[in-house]
Parts: sequence; structure tokens; C-alpha cells
Amino acid sequence: MNLPKPARTIFLFFAIIISVNDISAQNSKGVNQSWQEFYVYHEFGKKWEAGILFNLLTHFDHGLYEWFAEGKISYSITHWLATEVLYRQDYYKINIDSIKWTHEQRPMFRIVTGFNAGNFKFRQRNRIELRMFEFFNTKWRLRSDTRIKYATNFTSFNLTPYVTEEIFFTKRGLSRNRMYLGITGSKGLFTPSVYMLMQSDKIKEQWISRWILGVEIGIRI
Repeated sequence: MNLPKPARTIFLFFAIIISVNDISAQNSKGVNQSWQEFYVYHEFGKKWEAGILFNLLTHFDHGLYEWFAEGKISYSITHWLATEVLYRQDYYKINIDSIKWTHEQRPMFRIVTGFNAGNFKFRQRNRIELRMFEFFNTKWRLRSDTRIKYATNFTSFNLTPYVTEEIFFTKRGLSRNRMYLGITGSKGLFTPSVYMLMQSDKIKEQWISRWILGVEIGIRI
């Protein structure tokens, strides 16, 4: 795939960030997890959209350790600004080797902005989450992600490369960072995507990084 110089520059920049973060982490786990995502969405006119997402999180050595279902209603205020109301029901294992499952209820609100610049599409999202746990105290969290997508499609499958960075804030400050490098496509009603993600978590003042392989299948109905 022969990308133009601006696209190569952006991808190189994010690749360097990923490499530096991974090397500087005091404990790196390598690629040992995968996410399988499936979502369905439908547009109601030009302003409204509703969707539901299912996500399975799997550890290569331990099997399924988390899954959730998430619903969303989105309203487009203008062509560059939208608001979203979301709700997630999450089931996970506190200890990855455990057979016991616990759950989390998570209502959320998100603001989405975006614009085009030449052959690039920029999207920025800010999300507030209210995390209501089964066994722990309720917590707030703020998430912010920025995506840069190369807007010129490749092949009949409309393959489009993208990079994303997402940061997480709690009352203790920055707690997590995610860097995505992926490619998405579309064919008829289907919008598949494959990505590699590096997630860095701050645990007891130490940053621990792991690589995650993701596969996403979307259907527009």
C-alpha cells in the first residue's frame, strides 16, 4: 500500500510513540489478549442514530475474562458536532483465573466533534462515565480519544487506515493510555475493522503495557 507522504508521516509518528511507550514501560506483557466486537446500528433520518455493541475480551492463556453489551443513541447537532447517550452492562472476572463473574452498570454521556482536512478525517470524542460496581464504590471516569483516518479508500472494499489515541482520567489523574493502529473497510451493509492496540495502565505508580489484537464487525441496517 503506497501512502502519500502526509499519511506516512502521521503513521510513523504514532509508531514512534507506541514504541517509546512500550520500551519505557516497566513491565510489558506482549500480545496476549484479543477483542472481538460486533455492532449493529441504524440511522433515523439525518439527525438520529441508534446502535448496540457486543464485545468479547479473551486472554490467549485463560480464555474469556470479560464481555459487555452497550446501547447508544446519538443526535447530530451540526455536521461537525454530535451528542450521545450510552449504557453498558459489563460482566468480568476480578481475577482472570477465577470462575466467578461480577458485573458493572455504566451510564455514559459523550460529545463527538469532527472535521475533514484534505484527505484526512479527524474525530475527537469526550466521554463521562458513571461506573456502578457490584462490590465496589461507584466511581466517575473521563475518557478522551482522537482519531485520524486517511479518507481516500483503497480497493473495492474501501479499506481506510487510521490511528487513534485514547486517554483515561480518574480522580487520581491519568490512569490509562491506549494507542490504536488499524484499518477499516466497508462492503454493502458491512463495516469490518482490524486493529492492533497497545494499552498502558498505571498501577501503583508503575506503567504496565500490553498489546491487544482487535477484530470488529459492524452492520448497518
